[in-house]
Amino acid sequence: MIVFKGEDMEKLHRKVREHLTHRKEILLAAEKLFAAKGFFPTTMSEIAREAQFGTGTLYKYFKSKEDLYFTLIEEKTAEINGSVKGELSKRMSAIERIEKILRIQFEFIERNRDFFRIYVSERSRFEWTVKDDLGKGLHEKMVAYIHLLAQVMKQGTKDGTFKP
Repeated sequence: MIVFKGEDMEKLHRKVREHLTHRKEILLAAEKLFAAKGFFPTTMSEIAREAQFGTGTLYKYFKSKEDLYFTLIEEKTAEINGSVKGELSKRMSAIERIEKILRIQFEFIERNRDFFRIYVSERSRFEWTVKDDLGKGLHEKMVAYIHLLAQVMKQGTKDGTFKP
């Protein structure tokens, strides 16, 4: 195990911060261009230009345009899953949970219009990728989200709020 001290530790932290900031800037630029032009017409060089990086720099962060696209979707899916999961941990009735989940979803969609424009317009073109490595993680997160919602329905059925 390597231990960093003093100035080396500060450099490591700065580099980590820079890496995360650059990655976020690239994802935001891709989201904007994918929403405006669509996934297929958008090029990595256009994303690089929008993010103010060289095209080669994008490949330090993402293996391909598809990797960038699926990373964007995975992060947004993880964000909504985390919000919903946090609410489901609170004690409330099944009806209150459903209302809260719907409110969270609508607020999330409102905050992420570009993302949903991309997701809805491009989703059918990527059905083939669910079987490969890029799509497996995304598929698992979506299934986990459906399971969270199913738990709410089971709770409501169990306590008599909903009919079986």
